[in-house]
Amino acid sequence: MQCQPGIERWIYNLLHGIAIPVELLYYAYRARHNWNAPLRYVWQRLFPDGTLPPSGAWFHAVSVGEVMTLPPLLKLWEQTFKQHSFVTTVTYTGFRSAHQLGLSNIRFAPVDLAPFIHRFHHRVRPSCLCILETEIWPEMIWASARRQIPVFIINARISDTAVRGYRRWRFFFQRVLKCITGVAAQSERHRERWIDLGLSPERVITAGNLKFDSVRDRLQNTVTPEWLKNWCGQDLLIVFGSWHREEIACLEEVCMQIKHIPDLRICIAPRHPHDTGVFLEMLKRHQLRVIRRSAHRFPRDRRVLLLDTIGELTGVYAMATVAVVGGSFYSGGAGHNPIEPAWFARPVITGLFHHSFRDILEAFLEDDAIYVVKPSELSDTVLSLIHDPSRREQIGHRAKAVVERQGGAAQRTIDWIRSLRVLTQ
Repeated sequence: MQCQPGIERWIYNLLHGIAIPVELLYYAYRARHNWNAPLRYVWQRLFPDGTLPPSGAWFHAVSVGEVMTLPPLLKLWEQTFKQHSFVTTVTYTGFRSAHQLGLSNIRFAPVDLAPFIHRFHHRVRPSCLCILETEIWPEMIWASARRQIPVFIINARISDTAVRGYRRWRFFFQRVLKCITGVAAQSERHRERWIDLGLSPERVITAGNLKFDSVRDRLQNTVTPEWLKNWCGQDLLIVFGSWHREEIACLEEVCMQIKHIPDLRICIAPRHPHDTGVFLEMLKRHQLRVIRRSAHRFPRDRRVLLLDTIGELTGVYAMATVAVVGGSFYSGGAGHNPIEPAWFARPVITGLFHHSFRDILEAFLEDDAIYVVKPSELSDTVLSLIHDPSRREQIGHRAKAVVERQGGAAQRTIDWIRSLRVLTQ
C-alpha cells in the first residue's frame, strides 16, 4: 500500500488541534518546579528553532523510559551512517534525563499538528525519523513519509491495552502504519502484534530489547558509594527499589518479618520522592530507627535507610544482598525494570503486575533467574533468600548471564536498517 492519507488526516488534525491547549497546559504544569521549564516547553513545541544541525537523524523518545535506551543506539548509528542525530521528547523528565545522559541536540518535540510539523521539517530537514517503543504520532509519520523520509519504529512494543485500542480503530491506524518503512520489535510476540495490525511481515523484524544494551553500557563503571559501604559494613542489605505508596501495606508486612534478623539492613527507595513522608510514617510507627539519605548522616545504629534522593538507586543495587523491585505488588502497577540489580548478579524479586516489562521478565523466567511472587508470598521469599547464601549466588549469576546474553539489540537494529538501503552512509 502506498502512503496516501486522506480525510482521516484532516479529521485527526482538527480533533487534536482542539485538545492541544489542554495538553500543553498539562505538561507545562508537570514541569512547574523548574521556573523556566514551562515557558521553554511551550515555546519549543509551538515554535521549533533552527539551531539543530540540518539533515540529522531524528530520534523521538517520548519520556524517560525511551530516552534511557538511546545512548548505545545513537553511538552505533553515528559510527555506521556517519551522520549526526538529534533527540526530541515530550515530557520534561525525559528532557532532563537526556541531558543527564550527556546526549546532545535535545529539544521538545513539535506539536503533532500539520503546521508545526511542517515548520520543523522545513527548518531541520531530518534524514529519517526513528520513533522509540510504543508511540504512534500520525502527523509526524504522515509528514515524514510525504517528504520521502524513512520512518522506523525502534524497540517497538504494544501493550495489551494499546493493542485493543489500535484494533478498535484499525481503519484509522492502518492509514498511519502503511507510511512506516519498518518496525524493529522487542520480541516475537510484539512482532506478531504489529503484523496483526496491518504491517506486512517483511517490514517487521524481532531485534530484541534495547533496554538490555542501555543498562549494560550505563552500569559498566558503577561504583558503590563510600557512605553506603561505611553504613552497611559486612551486614546483609535488602533493597526495596522503586516502591509505590499503594504497596506500603505489603512492604510493612515484610519489614515486620525481617527487622529482628541480626546483621541485616534495609534500604527503601520510594519511586516518587514526594511519597517519602508516607514511608517514613510507616517505619516510625513500628519503632524502626530510620535515616534519610538526604540528611547526609549515617549512624551505624540505625538499620533502615530511606533513599529519598534521585539517581542513587543503581549504586545501592550494586551492594544489595537481595533486590525487591516495586511497582508490581498492586493491581494498578506496571512494574519496573529488573535489569539493573540483575546486572550486579543480585537475586531479584518482583510482583505479578509487571505488564510494562513482560518480555524482560520472560527472558529471566526462562532461565529461572528471577522470583515473581504474590504479595502474600513476599515475606517468605525474602526470608528464604536471607538464610540461603548458595541459592542467592546461583540465581544472581543466572540473572547476570541473562543480561549478558540478551544484549546486542542495538547492533541488530542498525544492521537491519542498513540492509534496507534507504539511508546513505
